[in-house]
Amino acid sequence: MSSAPAISTFRPPSLTLDDPYPGYYQLPSGAYAPYDADYYASYAKKWKADYDKHIRALEKSQYQPETDDAQDVEMAAEMEKARRVIKEREDRKALTMGMMGQNENGEPAMPRMNVKGARSQE
Repeated sequence: MSSAPAISTFRPPSLTLDDPYPGYYQLPSGAYAPYDADYYASYAKKWKADYDKHIRALEKSQYQPETDDAQDVEMAAEMEKARRVIKEREDRKALTMGMMGQNENGEPAMPRMNVKGARSQE
């Protein structure tokens, strides 16, 4: 039996992708030590497999468009609807402007001002 306190052995933390120094861990003293090469390689293989799986999923989704919310569109009907909307807008503009500033031929009317100039007094 010993009166010395039991000292727990230090276990390096698990690797993460966010490690400040990949491949190294910080000791309780503050110094950095490298992970065992085989231990690090096992994590690197796992990360590479996860990354490749993610890339394959992205590539698949790129070539398989999402058609959940897709609807058939009749272009002729849409164009006709757009024409109607534009015509209604133009008609409203014509109503508000009326024939203001135009003569009966639709040409700009003469301005209401004295264009002859001032009379000279002699």
